[in-house]
Amino acid sequence: MLRLVSLDALFDTGKLDEALEAAEQLIEGIAPDATFELIQAQSTKTRILAVRGRGAYTAQMLDWLETNTLTVGDVDTVVSALGSAALARGDLAEVERVTTLLTQIEAFPGIRKCESYASYLPGMVRGAVSIECHRAGRRSRLLRVGPGEIVSYCQRLQPRRPRGEVAGQSGPTAQHTHAR
Repeated sequence: MLRLVSLDALFDTGKLDEALEAAEQLIEGIAPDATFELIQAQSTKTRILAVRGRGAYTAQMLDWLETNTLTVGDVDTVVSALGSAALARGDLAEVERVTTLLTQIEAFPGIRKCESYASYLPGMVRGAVSIECHRAGRRSRLLRVGPGEIVSYCQRLQPRRPRGEVAGQSGPTAQHTHAR
């Protein structure tokens, strides 16, 4: 159990490679019937891969993670596991699943009193922004506005123009107009 606690500490201090390696070792060493421990290790692995934009690597485990998390019924586990699953589902552009997960998290009794809720909140907000962007036909973008501050915003989806081309023009005139 001490190793499970250290996973969050490694993640929170930015030691993602170490946390990922430790989570993978724990997953391999945990007995299949140790559901709680397996959920904790798998949610850390899922969270790290999703934050790195590699949520697809966790896709085959997400259904298991989501189902078993709800059977455990522990508020901290719901935040960490379903929050991680929502990040991964967002990375997979599974908007309806993200919506369902965020709704389940918010509806869980005592969720806002959970100490780890605040650490998962930015990711859940990013997921919500992605959902709204998707519904509006826009792409979600992240903008770094300062050290540790990242803002999500929606960008209108438009076809990209070749460099130097101005709307309605092409050729040398377009390049000259663009350069002004």
